[in-house]
Amino acid sequence: MAMRIAMLLLPICMNAQVASVPRFSDFKVTTIYQGKRALPRIMGDKRDYPGFRAALNDAAKPVNFAGRYVISEDTCGTDSVRLMITDAISGRVREAFCIYWDYTIARHDLPIGIEYRRDSSLLIAHGCWDDEHPKCGDHYYYMTAGGLMPLRWIPFSPPIQDLANAH
Repeated sequence: MAMRIAMLLLPICMNAQVASVPRFSDFKVTTIYQGKRALPRIMGDKRDYPGFRAALNDAAKPVNFAGRYVISEDTCGTDSVRLMITDAISGRVREAFCIYWDYTIARHDLPIGIEYRRDSSLLIAHGCWDDEHPKCGDHYYYMTAGGLMPLRWIPFSPPIQDLANAH
């Protein structure tokens, strides 16, 4: 009897998980900044740091995230990306994170990289944090005036147990 109940509830639980996956349309931005971009504000000692160079190189790029921000990407090693977010109005540059995906040789079925839209405040990062204790999966964030806020993490399935043995 318990097995029958579990089998009946399984589709409901699976649908609930799918339904709760954040979508770009759930975080719609109605106003897209069209004005003149402020130059990236970066302190002199950081101008040559990884990531900040990318933000400076992208100074003329149009808004591409959450209605008023410009995403810049730089490397933080092999199979990785450092994400920078520049406010097109104020010029403030934030270093968001570095995410890596050195699991692609063993798990080419898994997604990699960053997804974002100019008309949505949702950002999705596919990959792993932390070399020593990897947290691999789909990382969902939303942009606020205070920066990126974590929304949800969905681990890869099946999970990546040991990246050192993934190659």
